[in-house]
Amino acid sequence: MSTSTPLVSIVVCSVGRPEALNLCLDGLARLEEIPFEVVVVLGPGAESSASSIISRPEVGGLVRCPVRNLARSRNLGSDAAKGEIIAFIDDDAYPAEGWLSDLVPAFDDPEMGAVGGETLDYTGRTHQAVASLCTLAGDARPLLAHPTMGLTETPAARDFSYPIGTNLLVRAAALQSIGGFDEQFDYYHDETDLARRLLDAGWIVRPLPRGIVFHKFLPSAIRSERRIATDRRTILVNRAYFAARHQTPIDGPDVVRRDFGAFADRQQEEIGEAEANGAVPSGTLSSLIADRQYAAERLEGWLATPPSIIRHIPDPSSVEVRRATTTLTRSDGVLHLALIAPAGVASADILRRAIELSDEGCRVHLIEHATTHTTVDFEGGLWRHRVAHGPGVDVLAGDALPMEPLLGEVARIHRDLHALNTIVGEHVSLAALTASVWRTIDLEHLAACATTSERRALLASDSEITT
Repeated sequence: MSTSTPLVSIVVCSVGRPEALNLCLDGLARLEEIPFEVVVVLGPGAESSASSIISRPEVGGLVRCPVRNLARSRNLGSDAAKGEIIAFIDDDAYPAEGWLSDLVPAFDDPEMGAVGGETLDYTGRTHQAVASLCTLAGDARPLLAHPTMGLTETPAARDFSYPIGTNLLVRAAALQSIGGFDEQFDYYHDETDLARRLLDAGWIVRPLPRGIVFHKFLPSAIRSERRIATDRRTILVNRAYFAARHQTPIDGPDVVRRDFGAFADRQQEEIGEAEANGAVPSGTLSSLIADRQYAAERLEGWLATPPSIIRHIPDPSSVEVRRATTTLTRSDGVLHLALIAPAGVASADILRRAIELSDEGCRVHLIEHATTHTTVDFEGGLWRHRVAHGPGVDVLAGDALPMEPLLGEVARIHRDLHALNTIVGEHVSLAALTASVWRTIDLEHLAACATTSERRALLASDSEITT
C-alpha cells in the first residue's frame, strides 16, 4: 500500500461447528503481508470453552452473542475490533494466503467503503461467486465475471454488485458511519443491505479480482447435507424487509408485492421439485407455504408503516476475552512449494514428508489424482489438490495415470492462488507447462537432507519459478 499498512481485524462468527472454526483459524494463521488480529464471535450452541480458541496467538478477542443472529454477531465482533479495516469470513471457510494482501490496497482510495474477493465453492476449484448482483427488490444472484467498474457502485444504481459475506472487508469508519449491520437480517441479505446503505451514503463498494476464499458451505440449522436451504422463513422474511426498505420508495407498494410474489413462487417451485425428487424431507413444501404466508403478512405491515433499520446497541459484557495481539508474516520468509505425489498417489510416506515440510514453515500444495472430481481442501496444514483426469482422458485398467492434469494444476496454483518457489516430485516431464521455466527437486534428493536447515537451503537455493 502507498500509505502505512493498516491493521485488519478479522471477525469470524461461529455457531456449533468447532472443527470447522479451528480449520478456519488454521487458514487465517497462514495469511501473509498484512498485519491482522482475529476476533471470534460464538453464538448459541457454539463451543462453550474459550481455552482452545484464545490460546491461539492470532486470536485477540472472544465475544459471545446470545442469539442466533448473524448481523448482531458481526456487529458485536466489530465492536471488539481494533483494526481500521474489518474483514468478515464464515467459520466454514478459509482463505488463500494472499487474501488480505490482494484486497487491502484498495483502501488506499479514501472513498472505498468495502471490497471483497473471489469465493470458490465446496469443491475448492470452481466459483461460488466472483461477486453478487442484487436489485432494489432484493433479488440477488451470483456473478461469475467481474461487473463493469462504476456502473453498479453509485447511489443511482438500481442493480448493484457487492461482495458476499464470507469474503467481505469493510472500512471500520464506513461501517460506523451507517450504524453497522441492520439486525433485522438474522441471516440472508445482511451483507447485501450493508452494501446498499454504504452506496447510498456515498461510499464505493467493489468486488475485486483474486482475494480468494474457499467456502465449504457446510450443513447448518437451515441447510441440509445436500447444501439445500430447507428452512426458508428467514430468506422470505428478509427478502420482504429488504424490498420494503429499498424498493418501496422507488417503485411503490404494488410493484413490491408483485415482485415478492414472483420471488416466493420461485422458492415454492424449487422446494416442490426438491421434495418430489426426495432431496428434502416430506413436509418441507407445506412448511414453506406457511412461511410464505407469514412473510407476506410481515411485508404488508412494513408497507403500512415503513421500517427503520434495527440499530445495534453495543454490549461490553459480550466480550469474554480481549488482548492486544498482531500477526504479521512476510511472504519473502516463506517457501511455497508444490509436491507432486509419485505416480499421483499420496502414500503415507509422502503425506508424512508433506506434513514435515509444513511443520517447518513451508506452504505445501500436495498434488495427487482424484477418484471422481477435482477438489482443493486445506487439511492438517496442507493444501490437498485432488485432480481428476479431465474430459477426453481415457485411462484403461493397468495404465499409468497421466501426469499432465497434475502439472496443469501446478500451473494454475502458480497463476491463480500463490506464486510457487519450487516443485518437488519424481523425474517428470514438464513439457505441458508451455512457456514456463520451472525448477524441480527430486524427492530422493530432498529425502537425503538430514536436517531442517538442509531441506530449507535446498528448497530455497536458486529456486525461483518464472513464467
